[in-house]
Amino acid sequence: MNFKGGFGRGGIMLEYIVGLLLIILAGWILLMATGWSMPYDSMLQMMGWFQNNPFKSVLIAFIILAVAVFLLKRPRSQAEESYVSRTKDGEVRITRGAMSDIIVRSTAEVSGLKNVRTRIKQRENGLELSLTCQLEEGLVISKISEEIQEIVKNGVELYTGMPVTEVKVIVRSSKLISTAYKK
Repeated sequence: MNFKGGFGRGGIMLEYIVGLLLIILAGWILLMATGWSMPYDSMLQMMGWFQNNPFKSVLIAFIILAVAVFLLKRPRSQAEESYVSRTKDGEVRITRGAMSDIIVRSTAEVSGLKNVRTRIKQRENGLELSLTCQLEEGLVISKISEEIQEIVKNGVELYTGMPVTEVKVIVRSSKLISTAYKK
């Protein structure tokens, strides 16, 4: 699975931090250029305080550094997960949402199937798909599961060109099934 990002992991945050620092610097320069001496005086006072309080200055520096490292190393979920298929002309990326749509649409022709949810893992030799679903009352689970596996495998391979190594079907109980056993 591949993820997009500006400068890799934390790259988007780095861009925001650098942008924010540049805006602050530009504002400070503009204030100084218009004759307002407060930013300059404040900076001199702050520099003097740092020189007169070395222990507190080091402590503040470490706290700022720790927060910056935490913000830059924290994983980002903004880039959408995608699955890669290599072709002779390059590669094709299919987002997780598009792949889930293909799987759910493939199962639409199976009658009695409800609430299909998908989990997808890309391995070296192909895709491993897990479908969690509910069935209407009276359906034979083994027969429907085999039908779902065949339809999903064929549909995903047809529309994506990616091999499917395994299709797991997990049947959850539904209200219809659970009420049938209570009678």
